[in-house]
Amino acid sequence: EIPGTDLDRDYEIPVYPTGEQSRLLSGHALERARSAQSSLDAEAVRKLVNLDVGPSGKRLFFPMGRYLGGGIGGLLVGATFAGAGWFLVVQEGQKFFGSIFGAVGALIAVFCVYLVFNSLEVVQTATGIRTTRRLLGIPIGGTELRRDRIAGLEKKSSMQTQSGGKHVVYYDIYARVLAGDKHKIAEGFRGESEATAAMALIAREFGIRTPVPGPNDDYDPLGDDVAAQPGKG
Repeated sequence: EIPGTDLDRDYEIPVYPTGEQSRLLSGHALERARSAQSSLDAEAVRKLVNLDVGPSGKRLFFPMGRYLGGGIGGLLVGATFAGAGWFLVVQEGQKFFGSIFGAVGALIAVFCVYLVFNSLEVVQTATGIRTTRRLLGIPIGGTELRRDRIAGLEKKSSMQTQSGGKHVVYYDIYARVLAGDKHKIAEGFRGESEATAAMALIAREFGIRTPVPGPNDDYDPLGDDVAAQPGKG
């Protein structure tokens, strides 16, 4: 802690599995670094996810307003496009181009209203999990999944934001059923490692069993699937 302006800078460093081994880092040092990073990711996930216990079981809740900053920015962009469309139609007589600008602005505004005022609830049931999507508190969708039909969890990038030199990729989490369909059960995680930690939390808290890789299978802890490593929960 020093006086003056705070510096917050992130770097994305791609790391690829190769056949080489580091001679400068011991196994203990690597494991300690992984453990520290996992603790940071788990703490960030706990702050983001509202996990409590209801009458039927555990409950995840993603409330309205969680994308407030991005929604306000998007509304400003939509209003700018709509204003440009109005100017082209009314002042310049350019009905075609003005209508395009106005339509784009309206679509952006509608999406941002949905982004700010929607919520997602995930509730544990006796047989699995139930999701409910609401807009301004009114249910507009959802699904119920049997626990024994869930084949695994997957993460998928949903959107990206850029603020100055800071680039953030947001991830959503899906439950993949044996039939092949995917259903969103969590959203809004910053970065791939945080999404991976969230998948581990959801699988543990909701009793979702994930496949254990065989001796000839490759395991990628930052891949699309979450699988329990032998000897680890």
